[in-house]
Amino acid sequence: MNKSSNLRNGLAATAIVIAAGSAAWKTRDILVEAYVSPKEVRARLMKDPVRVEGHYTDVISVLRQNDLEVSDNRYSGLSYTAVFNYIKENADRYLGGLNDKVVVEIGPGASLAHAVLMGVAGIKEYHGVELYTDDVLFDARSYRTAIESAQAVSPRIFVRPIDEVIKIEGERADINKEIIKFHVFDTPDYDLLKISRAGSADIVYSRSVLEHVEDPKKSLVDQCKLLKVGGIMIHDIDLRDHRDFTHPLEFLKYSQAEWEEVQNRNPVHGRQNRVRASEYRTALADHFRVLRWVENFSDYSRNLLRKNFTPVRVDEETQRSFDPYFQEMSREDLSVTNLSLVVRKVKECN
Repeated sequence: MNKSSNLRNGLAATAIVIAAGSAAWKTRDILVEAYVSPKEVRARLMKDPVRVEGHYTDVISVLRQNDLEVSDNRYSGLSYTAVFNYIKENADRYLGGLNDKVVVEIGPGASLAHAVLMGVAGIKEYHGVELYTDDVLFDARSYRTAIESAQAVSPRIFVRPIDEVIKIEGERADINKEIIKFHVFDTPDYDLLKISRAGSADIVYSRSVLEHVEDPKKSLVDQCKLLKVGGIMIHDIDLRDHRDFTHPLEFLKYSQAEWEEVQNRNPVHGRQNRVRASEYRTALADHFRVLRWVENFSDYSRNLLRKNFTPVRVDEETQRSFDPYFQEMSREDLSVTNLSLVVRKVKECN
């Protein structure tokens, strides 16, 4: 197995979990298998389809990193099914299900297959917000395989006829634009109120997108305005330096001006902010209640072939090498490499 396959299947091994409704920081170690083969994943799913529909974490974590033997992971059916299940799990737990919900995703990427699954699961509307239209966005393969895999492992999600949401003819997917809506913006500072009225969304979510937004704090305010009171926000945020995952905190050594210059010279990985986990928590504090907050510390890219991953820990010497702005933060906060959060809007935003 090559290194890139192992990297896609690497999983974080150590995390801090902040329990919902608790002000205390509760620490626990989570030991996760470094790699689970696609065949084993399928066997697990087929063995326990009920669990697939809502309340598993180990399998979904693997699926989200795994192209499942598809040469181009933009066509990976089970990976899109996993994204759908993750959203459905949180909708079931915190909103009573997806039925008649308005869902907004920031940065859906190369396929809307997971949105189609939400459509057949009964949502009212899905809005996908992007900066571009991928050349395979309406390629039939990802939709066909996502639907087939969902039918195999979670047939009970199909509360709306498939042909009311999507029609697949040959190599192209024709999506019902009254249910699944795709919006392209010119700049990454999305004006979300252009896609739907304030207070209309039940769920706003993203996957490894907020780290690329120029001003994520402003984006959170805009998302807050779009959400109705009681709605939830779900985000996975990759806090590592995307230029080289083997040095995940290297970019903290630059001043803001220097970092801007670096990005202008080498934009190959897209622009990236350096907002840390504690700053996200502060930005959300006034208008949201934390339902789930997981901070990962593992640098799995340095330990591709090992079962147990070495946590990233910023020591005093390393912190002194960072820009003065980051020297004011706690070493624990600086060590966080990935943030996964679910929060509920509890009051209106200004």
